[in-house]
Amino acid sequence: MNGRRNVGPDIIALVHHIELNESGWVNTAIRKAVRFLIWMIGEPADINMILNERENLGLNKLTREQAETAINELLDLNAILPVGNDKFKLAEAEIESLEKSISTAENVEAHVRKKVLKAAQDTGVSTGDDWERKIWDGFHEEFIVPFIREFGARAYELMTGANTNVRQNIFISDFLGKFTDERRIVLEAMILSALDKSDGDCRKYILRLLNSYFFQSAVSLPRFVTEKAFAKPGQERRLRLVLDTNFLFSLFKLHSNPSNEAVSMLQDLISRVPKPFSVDMYVLPSTIDEFHRSISYYQGVAERIRPTSGIVSAGVKSNVSGVIEAFLLKARESGYKITAKDYFDPYFNDIKAILNSYGVHVLNGEDKKYATDQSTIDDALDQKSFYASKNVAGKREKSYDRIWHDMVLWHFIFDKRPEISDTIFDAEWVCVTIDFGFIAFDNHKRHGSGIPLLVHPASLVQALQIVIPSDENLERTILALMQMPFLFEQFDIEDEKATQKILGTLSMYENIDELGEETILTILGNKVLRAKIGESQDTTGEVALIKDAIVEHLAEKTREANDAKSHLIRVQELMESERRQGVTRLETVQAENSAQLIAALAEKERAEAAKLSTDAELADIRAKLAIIQSEDEARVAVRKILSEKWKFAASVLLGAAVATPAISAVRYFAVELSGFAGWLAPLAGQITIAVLSIVLCKIYVNRLLLLREVACEGLELDSEFLLGSIPLPFPCVS
Repeated sequence: MNGRRNVGPDIIALVHHIELNESGWVNTAIRKAVRFLIWMIGEPADINMILNERENLGLNKLTREQAETAINELLDLNAILPVGNDKFKLAEAEIESLEKSISTAENVEAHVRKKVLKAAQDTGVSTGDDWERKIWDGFHEEFIVPFIREFGARAYELMTGANTNVRQNIFISDFLGKFTDERRIVLEAMILSALDKSDGDCRKYILRLLNSYFFQSAVSLPRFVTEKAFAKPGQERRLRLVLDTNFLFSLFKLHSNPSNEAVSMLQDLISRVPKPFSVDMYVLPSTIDEFHRSISYYQGVAERIRPTSGIVSAGVKSNVSGVIEAFLLKARESGYKITAKDYFDPYFNDIKAILNSYGVHVLNGEDKKYATDQSTIDDALDQKSFYASKNVAGKREKSYDRIWHDMVLWHFIFDKRPEISDTIFDAEWVCVTIDFGFIAFDNHKRHGSGIPLLVHPASLVQALQIVIPSDENLERTILALMQMPFLFEQFDIEDEKATQKILGTLSMYENIDELGEETILTILGNKVLRAKIGESQDTTGEVALIKDAIVEHLAEKTREANDAKSHLIRVQELMESERRQGVTRLETVQAENSAQLIAALAEKERAEAAKLSTDAELADIRAKLAIIQSEDEARVAVRKILSEKWKFAASVLLGAAVATPAISAVRYFAVELSGFAGWLAPLAGQITIAVLSIVLCKIYVNRLLLLREVACEGLELDSEFLLGSIPLPFPCVS
């Protein structure tokens, strides 16, 4: 232990993460938290030091009793060791394990941080000094922390009924509404990057923060509530889900909507719920009636639209209703053979069979009593006032029939529940809807307390996490559902109606596809036309308006084509003029180049002739120089031969001059000495004379050979000159 340690709250949450579906996970999480607190203190700690440190883990409600229980359990596990004075320290193995986990957590957070910042940078966000820290800190504090709290609070309230004082859907209205369109694009990229379900580190980061929120909240709950809400899988429980109308549209995939995926994911999780836990789905007859009213309206809209290739392509790219878009896509799949009647009729004639195929049961007769119920009437008026107070521009205003249906559904769920329910499993009945406005009304009606009557599929999946073993599929599902509020595009109901009217009128033209998708989209996007269509109540007038728009558009295209043609002609004339000028310039240049070429060739011929003359002169000079050089060399050779010849003659004369007196002297002394030496003296004299004669002969021969060598070299230079001037006493042999 080496003194006080500090790590960020995200790292803490990542390290003491615990799976919610583990048996007794709350107690396990408390033990991990106490162990972490001792590590953060950095020295042997007692119970008071641990409690003083708990705020750094967001565990202000951790009680002394809970901490003492955790300490005793850690002592039994040898994870902490007593050191006297009621203090404890971490075992070395625990320190090593914690620090390894912290390192891993830091890497996870660094990866998510880098990913989010890159997403921001890819949108072209301006950078500056310390921009990465500013953007990440702001995103973390303004989005991640409140989003985890808001999303977790909905699921937590659903499970336990605890009031977390979090306003519903803050990110759909308040949060996103704070930003300009430009900043919203950056924010959306950062959010979807952080909630990337395919990235393992993003899943760990978000879900462990979410589970940490559950842990911090669960610490303050009575034990009997946590045991009910977070009991181990396999405990007998039952949930009865009553489906709202919009849920049916997603269930049947009758509209293009991001919630389709949420509904599909919920279906998949329901099929994986372990026994004896069970989840059943129901629908009220009044909901079927409202569903029929809705598809009657959409069938009427669809019947005005004749699906063609151009109409479908333009329709799915425009602000058309999700139901109409789904119809257009289905028409394309069928080769444009299916009609609106063919498409919608099964949902009128065979609705119960279709519901049964999805495992949905009809609650026949369960909602009749609400037709004259005063509390339902009062709440219908209250809901209408509630929606009016929101006054959100462009929102689809609910009709009284839809509001009445909502209140029947709300009161049915309310009446089915027991008077007291501590958890969603006690309440048993819950309505599932993707109508965020209806969910907000439920919160308003309950004053934020008690078990929610209405839940979004995302919250329900989060609640079911406690009974479904955690795996990668569950993690992906939760993150995908977290993205849902940010995938809904803003729409204007009047704009949607105008789009559908224009599409219907355009599809009446027999050869509409000849206009092309671009032209159809241009007409759909004509703001002046949309405004006039919105004001018009006369079908004939709408046709005239759209016809005028088509004529005007085609006239504009004709003008553009004529302008383009005129521009093309001008360009062609200019190019022809430049071509002619170019030809003229080319001919002039070619003539100039031809004259220059002829002159150059003549000059070349003159230069070659001069070169040949010069080469002949040089050859003649070289020949003369060779003769002169040969004569000079011959003269030198003659002089050398004569010199050697005279040297040879001199050596012969000198040898004779020296040899004669020498021989005489030797002979005289040999006679004189013979009296003393006997016959040896004459013999020595003879030997001396012989040696002297040999020496003289060698000198004579060497000089003669040298003379012969020099003479032969000179003969090779000019044999006639030498033979005519110098007699040689010997032949030269080659």
